[in-house]
Amino acid sequence: MYVDFELAIHTAAKLVFPSVKTRSCQFHLGQNWWKKIQNLHLVAEFKAISEKRSVGLQRRIAQQITAIFSR
Repeated sequence: MYVDFELAIHTAAKLVFPSVKTRSCQFHLGQNWWKKIQNLHLVAEFKAISEKRSVGLQRRIAQQITAIFSR
């Protein structure tokens, strides 16, 4: 079951469906990160870092967060 990154939904899903495996949606994580970057007025800094580094770094961070919530 794909759910958001909130711990409560992972816990609730496992209580209601004990055998379910929950996974977090990286698309929505990326959307939330981008909103936060915009709210903190860090768009220029983020783009500068992105130009210097590959998107792979962003993907690795998302994978680490997914791994934490998928346990």
